[in-house]
Amino acid sequence: MEHTRQGAERYDIEIKSAFENGSPRNVPILQGETIDWLPNEDEESESFQTVPVYPVLRHVSSVGELINDTSVTSPKPFAKVPLQEPQLKRITAENIPLESIYMSQQFAVEETPITEEIARAAADLDKCIQRRMKYVGATKQALKAMWEGERIPPCRSPPYLPFRPSQWTPAGVVESDFPASTDHVLSFNHGVYSLSGPSNYSVPVSCSDFYDDLRRTMKVIGTPSVNSFCSKRLLLLEAKFKLHLLLNEEKEIAIAKINPHRDFYNVRKVDTHIHHSASMHQKHLLRFIKKKLKIDRDRVVIFRDGKELTLQEVFDSLRMTAYDLSLDMLDVHADNSTLHRFDRFNLKYNPCGSSRLREIFLKTDNMIDGLYLAQITQELFADYQESKYQMAELRVSIYGRDKEEWNKLAKWICDNNLYCDNNRWVVQIPRLYHVHKRTTSSIKVFSDVIENVFEPLFKATIAPEEYPQLHLFLQQVIAFDSVDDESLGERKIWKDPPTPDTWDSEDNLPYSYYIYMMWANIYVLNQFRRERGFSTFTLRPHCGEAGDLDHVVAAFLLADGINHGITMRRSPSLQYLFYLEQIGLAVSPMSNNALFLQYDRNPFDTYFKRGLNVSLSTDDPLQFHMTKEPLLEEYGMAKQMFRYTNVDLCEIARNSILQSGFEDCVKSHWIGANYYLPGPSGNDISRTNVPDLRLHFRHVTLEEEQSYVAECANKFYSGETARVLSPSIKPRAKTLAAEVPSLHKQ
Repeated sequence: MEHTRQGAERYDIEIKSAFENGSPRNVPILQGETIDWLPNEDEESESFQTVPVYPVLRHVSSVGELINDTSVTSPKPFAKVPLQEPQLKRITAENIPLESIYMSQQFAVEETPITEEIARAAADLDKCIQRRMKYVGATKQALKAMWEGERIPPCRSPPYLPFRPSQWTPAGVVESDFPASTDHVLSFNHGVYSLSGPSNYSVPVSCSDFYDDLRRTMKVIGTPSVNSFCSKRLLLLEAKFKLHLLLNEEKEIAIAKINPHRDFYNVRKVDTHIHHSASMHQKHLLRFIKKKLKIDRDRVVIFRDGKELTLQEVFDSLRMTAYDLSLDMLDVHADNSTLHRFDRFNLKYNPCGSSRLREIFLKTDNMIDGLYLAQITQELFADYQESKYQMAELRVSIYGRDKEEWNKLAKWICDNNLYCDNNRWVVQIPRLYHVHKRTTSSIKVFSDVIENVFEPLFKATIAPEEYPQLHLFLQQVIAFDSVDDESLGERKIWKDPPTPDTWDSEDNLPYSYYIYMMWANIYVLNQFRRERGFSTFTLRPHCGEAGDLDHVVAAFLLADGINHGITMRRSPSLQYLFYLEQIGLAVSPMSNNALFLQYDRNPFDTYFKRGLNVSLSTDDPLQFHMTKEPLLEEYGMAKQMFRYTNVDLCEIARNSILQSGFEDCVKSHWIGANYYLPGPSGNDISRTNVPDLRLHFRHVTLEEEQSYVAECANKFYSGETARVLSPSIKPRAKTLAAEVPSLHKQ
């Protein structure tokens, strides 16, 4: 291999030297121009002779196309190389044939012979993916429907316009008829809802079976041979990407330059992980508080110590005036004291260290019905609309303390007209059963929390006219999240899990138990809502920010995507599984830097180079960012720290749209009508500013890895009868090729 590389380098250096000796060195390429000045390969010359064969990559076209060739020729003597007069040629997106910009992905790398150890490791990985398909494959949740050959029902709005609920009016008033009620009967058993009636819906996998799958998958990711296999494959993926950049980075930049209108600033990008109560930056919040103290000081805002207090009286009790307020006094920004101290970080949600101010300005359920937070949200939406190209998926909380939380939240959304084309809502469920058990008299067992969270959703789906505002709000909810401090110790469960209606302990349940119960109820709810023609939800929990690896394993089995995922840096096998399945990772390096992991140690760059499906997100701009455009701040920091090009940033932005829960018609408008297809066939460079060359590399590399794992696993399965590999482990291009006609027919 070393001899091959030296031969390739010697050949390239010699040819380059010969061209420079007989041609102009300053070639106009910066304004979308290049030259076609290589000798015609069809013409033979006496000045060329055949040299020993090297399996190397050779330049053959004006834009640097690379192909495999086994007959490498070298000039002799170099002074007699026949050179043609340079002819300038302007390249546009229309006149570049695809075959002239793609490089062959066959890097002349001879794979290691498939030993029994490698075959067994690949088979173990395939079994892990089969287990995942039992859950995510069975749910037919929104993001997975396209991969199963069924098109997501189109929105009622035209495909070139953002989705807007037809029943949403500026005043939040319901003005048209709702779908009729159904005759389904709702039942609740062992923490999971089911429906009976015209059609029956129940969860396909029990909690005990889930823990069996979790235990087996944990055993696989802890196997040394599997980790060794995955580590080598990941290092090879990273090396391939570096080689791709060495050979094609300048070409990608040149193609992006000739793409009219688009650049990083005007491609769509989604903040896939941002919490609503911390979505404003600290200066925005400070300015808003000062404004309210000036123009609305006499409004009664809170009930404390047996009496009602105005805003001015609240600040008097804190011995502060508007003049005293500053960013330092506000004290909401994370600092060195929050590193590895999630408890201190949670206190940063209290402006000026006062829980009163948090309740007044950052809560939806308070004495003023969340008026101030609604006004801040409207200002945020105005900023999003002004930027046009920045989107968000704001997270709002449902705690599960009582069943009226959903109606109160939906009323707050509708009454304040909190709709924006640039935003969709994600509902986060804090894992706080142990707190509710001690503080809320109505919470006796864990199943009470589950009922409070999911029963209103089923009832609103059965009878939308009885829950009009909740029905409207759910049209804008795209996912569920699970949040809390993962670093806290927890009581593990590996077999014989308790049922929620018997768990009356004051101890909290483990992360995996929460995630399963959320998945099971979302599964049943999605099946029912899809039949009714309503929107469905995905499961995208916080996972892998801290804590043990079983959190990430549980999410691998159940989730459509996760937020953070930085603990996977310790597990090559989990990284490789997430790569093979292209599970979305919304990483927040600036948040991680303040809480758990220094920026220069963040694995985001490694994930990106290896081809994992990663996007950048802000998490909490109030605590971590300084400007009114925190998402651009996040991209800018990554560009500087990891030396990204604009092509890299645009690829990450495209990933964020694919991970997001925005409607199919909106994604088609943003990144192309065929965005769901893999590789260049699903790319529209005029919308994404990502060259087809980059996506071709990503797709072919992924297909090669999937094929290699399938080949190795087949070696192991060859002794078994009628063994079928997981659908997702097969080359996805072949699977989609059969699905595309059916997609277009619909």
